[in-house]
Amino acid sequence: MNKLLVVMQKEVRESLRDRRTLMMLLLFVFVYPAMLGMLLNNRIEEGGAARGHFVQVAVASSPDAPALVAFLRRSGADAAVVNDSNAAQTAHSGNPERVGIVLEQTGMPARILQAALYYDSTGVPASAYVKLVGLVQQFNVEAYRRLLPPGQAEADAGTLATVAEHDVSSSAQRAGRQIGGFIGLFFIPAFFLCMSTVIDNSAGERERKTMEVLLAQPVRALFLIIGKWLAAALVGMVGLTLELALVHIVMSTLPLAQIGLSWSVTLPQIAGLIVATLSLPLFAAAAELALALNARSYKEAQTTVGMLSLLPMVVSVAFGMAQNSSAWAQLLPLISNQYLMSQLASGAVVPPGQYALTWLVNLAWALPCVLYAVARVQSPKYLATV
Repeated sequence: MNKLLVVMQKEVRESLRDRRTLMMLLLFVFVYPAMLGMLLNNRIEEGGAARGHFVQVAVASSPDAPALVAFLRRSGADAAVVNDSNAAQTAHSGNPERVGIVLEQTGMPARILQAALYYDSTGVPASAYVKLVGLVQQFNVEAYRRLLPPGQAEADAGTLATVAEHDVSSSAQRAGRQIGGFIGLFFIPAFFLCMSTVIDNSAGERERKTMEVLLAQPVRALFLIIGKWLAAALVGMVGLTLELALVHIVMSTLPLAQIGLSWSVTLPQIAGLIVATLSLPLFAAAAELALALNARSYKEAQTTVGMLSLLPMVVSVAFGMAQNSSAWAQLLPLISNQYLMSQLASGAVVPPGQYALTWLVNLAWALPCVLYAVARVQSPKYLATV
């Protein structure tokens, strides 16, 4: 029994010395609960909003408008009467989360209400809109039933009181919102394609004892690191260019109109996106190179660099949860690429400066990683272990 404990203690100590074990432990213990907490917190905030003002409504002025506004307010909506039907139909222009309602009276001798809803599906939460439609239908049915003579059948009240829905968003805008949830998947190759080359020309050469030969050559460490960095980034650039071109071909050939979407990105726009995205492999290769040079073994480099390659998935989830990201978030690597692609997919007019900003953001974040890698290979601690 004592021998078993000795062996077990020895293995546990060795496992705790292994950075890979500790990093995987941290990943599963902290990262996944944190992501779950973010998702649940988002649901809680949505639920809190639903208990307060779950949607904003502008009702066109009419004889029945005050009654509808009072009914919606009792149900938790932020409703108000506007001057005319045109103001209600364009209520979304000032606030995409606002729904406009126009009430019309039809039918004789009973007065049947027909409600027309004007909304932007890319701005109004789906759950809030469905709840609003149900409330408007309920109001119409109750208003119709109050006009029926005593004893008259009410079975047709639900069918007579109708609701007409008008989605003012374009198919391109809906496509941009739909793509926003998984747009980070398009940029995963920038990290995975660089990974093998980075590990091989850093931790691999160190393990094969060829790094010592390279450092002994009359070449500055800066040139050595930049050469390794650009060689790894080149693989990612080629792969990412081909992947984005194929995405454009697939999206252009699919019958997206059947599901209410469209892909209106032109060849010049996709070319601009590809050029702006070429700096992403530069950032990916630089960050992976810095981690790989800091690893003590080839296997440790595989683990640490592989974990970094999961970054696009995490960012994609966060970006999908917050479509209206702050301006400072566009100064972060990868998010700037996702924002640019979502803008193009939604049919927005993207200025040339946005392409340049996307290219410069990734490059700016890559340079500190390159400088760290240069300092790392020049440090006495690293040279002593080569």
